[in-house]
Amino acid sequence: MLTHIISRLTFAAVPLTAALFFGPPSIKVVLVTDRAAAPTPGAVLDVTAQHHVEGEPLNVTGKMEGLVAGRRITRPLTVTATATRGRFGVAPQWEVGKPWVLVLTTGMGEHGTAVALVRIGSDGRIAGIDSPNSLRAMGKPLPAEAVESEVKVALGALGAK
Repeated sequence: MLTHIISRLTFAAVPLTAALFFGPPSIKVVLVTDRAAAPTPGAVLDVTAQHHVEGEPLNVTGKMEGLVAGRRITRPLTVTATATRGRFGVAPQWEVGKPWVLVLTTGMGEHGTAVALVRIGSDGRIAGIDSPNSLRAMGKPLPAEAVESEVKVALGALGAK
C-alpha cells in the first residue's frame, strides 16, 4: 500500500516538476527600427513568442486599453503571424491624441502564460515596453499574467487619469 501511494505521488509530481524546470512560454517585443526588417508590412513592433514545446503552435493575441472621453475602453489589436513559428508583427492601430496600453499575450495551456505591455503615448509613439514578472519556481523570475492594476499603472504613467 505504501509503495502504491509513493508511486502515485511521484507520478503526480512529474508534470509539476517539468513545468517548474521548463517554465511558461516567454514573449519578447521590440520596436522595429529598420522598416526593411519589419516582420510584416507596416509593423512597428516585432513580437517573438517562445516555448520549449515544439509540437504545439504558438499564438499571440492582443488588445488595446485606453481612455476615450474619460471612459476606459478595450479594443481588439490585430497581431499578424509570419511564416516563422512564434514571430509576429503589429502595425499601428491606435488613435493618436490618446494614450494606449497594448496587452500582448501568449499562452500554452497548462504551461502558463506570458504577457507584454506596450505603452503608447498620446503622440502615437511607443513610450515603453514592459514584461510583468513575478518570482516563482525556485526564485527564478518568470513572466506572469498582466493584471488590471498593471494596466492602470501603465496608463497612469502616460498621463491618463
